Amino acid sequence: MEIVIETRGLELADTDRELLHRFAHQLDGVVKVELDLDARSTTLFSSDSHVRIKARVTTTAGEVVERGTVVPTLRDADELFRELDAQLWHKQLVDNGVERACAWCDSGTFVLARLPAGKLAAHVLICTGCGHAEHFIRDHQRVRAMDGAVVVHARAKPPYR
Repeated sequence: MEIVIETRGLELADTDRELLHRFAHQLDGVVKVELDLDARSTTLFSSDSHVRIKARVTTTAGEVVERGTVVPTLRDADELFRELDAQLWHKQLVDNGVERACAWCDSGTFVLARLPAGKLAAHVLICTGCGHAEHFIRDHQRVRAMDGAVVVHARAKPPYR
């Protein structure tokens, strides 16, 4: 994967560059990531400085996805990459469809909805035949690390599988 980082008004430390590379390498199906970083004050009379990040991602299919945000530090840029990942995943589902029919009624038509759940946005596939819903959280590794999270193991396979 090619990663291009342009900076304006910001000197990028090696640790920050490595962090951005690590975030970018978590994206699936991407051949190029272009980041435009601009450090400026957020308001005219404020001494608070933030970093404006514009990301342009080129997929293996040649499609381009763009997204931008303002973060206090580059360590907070992970939210931008989670949103990019979710946007790419959503596009892939819309373009390619769902791999299998509904587990309950065998219908093959779904509605894809995105539900905000704090920092863990969930994607929900809802069957148009019976209303059965399957939830997917793209950043599911963070769930285990959340405060108060409890790991529960299933005793047996669900009857509909």
